[in-house]
Amino acid sequence: MYPAGLIIQYLALLKLIQFDIIVSHFDLDTVGGCLALCGMKPQDNSFWEAAAFIDINGPHHLPKISQKLQDQLNAYFAWEKNQSWPHFLKITDVTMLVKNASIILQEIINYNPNIQDPDSISQKLIQCGQKWYSEIRVKVEKALVYENEHFRVFKPSTDIFTASSYYSSKFNRIVKATITYNTNTEVLTLAFEDGGKTIFC
Repeated sequence: MYPAGLIIQYLALLKLIQFDIIVSHFDLDTVGGCLALCGMKPQDNSFWEAAAFIDINGPHHLPKISQKLQDQLNAYFAWEKNQSWPHFLKITDVTMLVKNASIILQEIINYNPNIQDPDSISQKLIQCGQKWYSEIRVKVEKALVYENEHFRVFKPSTDIFTASSYYSSKFNRIVKATITYNTNTEVLTLAFEDGGKTIFC
């Protein structure tokens, strides 16, 4: 464990050097890391802590964070889903993607639920995120064929992803497992909320 002061000095030194950042994938966590190294990360500790929490534990833990943070994260995820990003099959310069994401993140982090402004970009992003999340939840629940306090069973006929839908609004709890049978691909998927630590097959 390195002292915080030493880390800050090291990051400050990096800003004086021209360097390339190499990433293995492109998501919110990656964008935040790149922006931090470049001294461009929008500052909001609560937002980034929530983003890390959901990244580590999964989107079914969204109900554990505040409504504002849920709306902010969903706003980014909705924007991300609507981007026509290519499948990265080779080394690709994603500098502009990071810069574009930075602009969107700044707007999302600036969102104040106590200020109602129909022309606000921040508010429009939040509204798009709310709509996107609501539509996803409807599709997921429509694919649900059975659930109890321990597991949920899905039978989707579309490409909607249900394996990580551990949260049950009926029982107001996170269940231990999901079973998904995709009627298009005829693939049966078993997923465990704890990664198989207590249940395995």
